[in-house]
Amino acid sequence: MRHARSIRYFCIVPIFLGSIIYQYAYSQSEQFLKLPAHTHYKMVTWWDSVYRFSNFQVGTITFRTGFSPPGTTKLNYNFYFGQIDMINLQGDTLQVTPSNEIKLIEIGGTVFLYASRIGYVEILGQSPVALGVFNILVTEKMVVDLQDRGAVSTDVRGQMSDYDRYYKKTRTYFFIDKGDKLHKAIKPSILKLFPGHNASIKAYLRKNYIDFNQEKDLVQLLNFCNQLEQP
Repeated sequence: MRHARSIRYFCIVPIFLGSIIYQYAYSQSEQFLKLPAHTHYKMVTWWDSVYRFSNFQVGTITFRTGFSPPGTTKLNYNFYFGQIDMINLQGDTLQVTPSNEIKLIEIGGTVFLYASRIGYVEILGQSPVALGVFNILVTEKMVVDLQDRGAVSTDVRGQMSDYDRYYKKTRTYFFIDKGDKLHKAIKPSILKLFPGHNASIKAYLRKNYIDFNQEKDLVQLLNFCNQLEQP
């Protein structure tokens, strides 16, 4: 599959992701995806697994004005580039370029909320205060042969590097308030979102261990907190 090019009806925003540099040999763990030095990303065996869905599915884009063009375009979320890709009528894979005018993108029943400073956050269920997750492949390590002193260490997605790059899929959770604003899934956020019920929430947290990095725990917590708001 060819690398996604940018659709022209939005401004083009290149994606650069940070990296951590290690100057020594590293044995690849199963949890990492390796992109060898001087190798194009299209050549790695794991490239077909960088999409959220196994196949591109019909989706719709909803703008902040409320307008949604007819949903006939096939879309998918790309973990590697952190972008929504589409397939045009010619069969080319294009990027839907991020824009502050985009509010939601729905793909086969799964809804993503776009936030310019974060990216596409997948909404996990419907509730007054909802849970969202941002999935992305982050650069965990970059390794170069110590004899290659002229190696360039920057990890620019889509370009080859002098380093072996090791990626890991990460999931960052957010609470989504009634105004579609994102709040990192931590204890202070849940207390802020339900200010009239802090005593009950604190008591609940003392009684129930909640891992704020685990989806099932966060769903459990939000179910409790949303019920507190019911008349």
